[in-house]
Amino acid sequence: MVRITTLLITLSVALIPALAAPLRSHAQPEYDELPPSQRPDLRIEAAESLFDAQLDDTAVDLFIQGSWTSGIRGAYGIALHPPLGPAGRRFTPGYQFPGMESIPFYNFVDLTVSLWLYERFFFETTFIDEFRVYSLILGYQGREDEFVQSVQLGNANFSISEYPYLRFAEATEPSPGASALFETANTRHELLLRYEPTGTQRALFIGMNEVAERRIAPSRFIEGQYFVLPDENVEDLRVYIEDKDGAFSANVNNRTRFFRELDLDEESAYSKSEGYVFLREPAEGRVLVYYERDGLSVGHENLGENALVGDLDTSSRHFIDPDSSSNFSFEESETYYGLDLRNLEVPIDGRDALLIYDPGAFNPFEMQNHFSLQGLDVDEDTEF
Repeated sequence: MVRITTLLITLSVALIPALAAPLRSHAQPEYDELPPSQRPDLRIEAAESLFDAQLDDTAVDLFIQGSWTSGIRGAYGIALHPPLGPAGRRFTPGYQFPGMESIPFYNFVDLTVSLWLYERFFFETTFIDEFRVYSLILGYQGREDEFVQSVQLGNANFSISEYPYLRFAEATEPSPGASALFETANTRHELLLRYEPTGTQRALFIGMNEVAERRIAPSRFIEGQYFVLPDENVEDLRVYIEDKDGAFSANVNNRTRFFRELDLDEESAYSKSEGYVFLREPAEGRVLVYYERDGLSVGHENLGENALVGDLDTSSRHFIDPDSSSNFSFEESETYYGLDLRNLEVPIDGRDALLIYDPGAFNPFEMQNHFSLQGLDVDEDTEF
C-alpha cells in the first residue's frame, strides 16, 4: 500500500511460473455462448498492496506510507530606513530579513517503507527530513494462536507494556535495541533490551529553593515603558501618551496624531531629581515628554549636558562608544547614529516636547536594560 498524504495508490502484480499449469490445446467457448450460470466472474477488485509477488508458496509485500513534500522557494528583501553610513543611504536592496532566507529546493519527508515475506518476516525503515534514515527494524510477526507473537531488532523507539510500579516509555529518540512478545492461553511475556538515550540533568538549590535560570537575548528588552530624561532636577514634568481620543494634537512624522496627558502619580513611577519616567504599562503608541530646568525647556542648547552616550556624527560606526558622550539639544544639526535629533522636537499644547518613544524606531532616551520575567516563579524571596 502506498499512501502519500491523502492520495492512495494501489497496484497488484502476480507472477506465475510458466510450468504451473499445462496449456489448453482445444478451443474454449466464447463468453457470450455460455449460459449465465456458467459465466466466470470477470470483476477486478482493488489490490491491498503495491506489489504482491507469488512464486510457488512465497509471498512478498511492499508497503509505503507517509508524506513527501518538495518545493522551490526564495526571498528578496528591500529595506527603507533612516540614513546610514557616510553616504546617508536610506534604501538597501537585497536586505536579509529573519525567516526569509532563500532556500532554492527543499524536501519535507516522513515515509515508512515495509517489506514483508510470508506475511511474517519484515524489514521496515523510516525516512525524515532530506531522506535521512530515522529508524531501521528487522522483525518477525506471529499468528494469533502462536507462542511467538513478535520479535523486533534494530534502531527504533522500542517499548513494552506498562506494569504496576514499572513504566517503560518509548525512547526519546531512536536507539539500538530489541523487543519480543510471547503468549500462551493464560500468560503473556515481554522482553525489552535497549540502549537508553538519556542525559544528565542538574538542579541547583539555595537552601530549600530551586534556582531557575532563564536566558534572554539583549535585544528582547521591554519597549515603550522605561525612559531616562536628558536632564536631572527638572520641574513642571508632563508626559503625553498617543491616544486617538486624546485632547491634544501634534504633528509627528508629517502626520497629525492625538495625545492625552498622563497622570504621573497613577500611571507611572518617576523622579524629577534623578530624571526618569517608568510607565506602569507599556505604551502602544508614541510618547512625548516636557519639562523645564532653570527656566529653560527640554531641548534647549544650554541643557542636556552629556545626555548622549557616544559622539555626534557617528553614522559611520555600528556600535555606540561608551567611553565618550555629547550634549543634546533640538538645535543640534548633526545626526546621532542615523537619527536626526531635530525630528525629536514635537510642538504640543503650546510647548516644544521631546519624542522619547516611537514604536519601531531608535531613541537614545529609551532604557534598554529592562527584561520581562514572565514564565518564572518570582516571589518576594527572589534575588537578582
